[in-house]
Amino acid sequence: MRVLVNRGMATHYISEDADELQSNMEIIKNKVQSINSDELLKLLEQQEKEWDMGIKNNTSIPSELGYKRFFRPEEINPVTGKPFRVDMEHTASSHRRVISLMGQMFHRATALEISDYEPNDDGLNVSFRINRLIEQVDDAFQIVFRHARIYERINNPTCQPLNTECDPVLYRCNTTALDTLSPYQQSLISFLNHTYTNNIRRYKGIAVPK
Repeated sequence: MRVLVNRGMATHYISEDADELQSNMEIIKNKVQSINSDELLKLLEQQEKEWDMGIKNNTSIPSELGYKRFFRPEEINPVTGKPFRVDMEHTASSHRRVISLMGQMFHRATALEISDYEPNDDGLNVSFRINRLIEQVDDAFQIVFRHARIYERINNPTCQPLNTECDPVLYRCNTTALDTLSPYQQSLISFLNHTYTNNIRRYKGIAVPK
């Protein structure tokens, strides 16, 4: 059982096997809807740093990032650099939580009308940077998934194949370029943005502001 207590800015883990990544993602995701522009930009920079977006010319990042982010240090074999054991359903759950956070960040940026803002005047606006993060997380997870499946296929040929529900192809995520959508699709996106911005939720068959 994984138990945690959140007190202000600090998170205290009661259980030693608490999943820090999943717990932190849930805490952050719950706060995203109420943060302001500066806080969202700070969160974006934090996530870019955690997912090694600013480290250039390092050839080890593509093969190591997924293991660094989806596993705790004590779960990694120091000799091989790979996990002692891979629970793909658990790892896939962690992946989806991170992607859900990125989606919340994207929608919050839209609500705050900063999607096209370029904080550093480098041609990288907020929506583009969030999309890069989504792709980074997806690719890191895909490397972990493919490695685990190849290993199992070779070493345990009679075992049940890894659950196809974990296949990252089924969860390949990205936000959508509006200029590629039909008028109907654009209207639907506009409606969904309106409900998100006004924090409208469905309650017993009736849509009401939360």
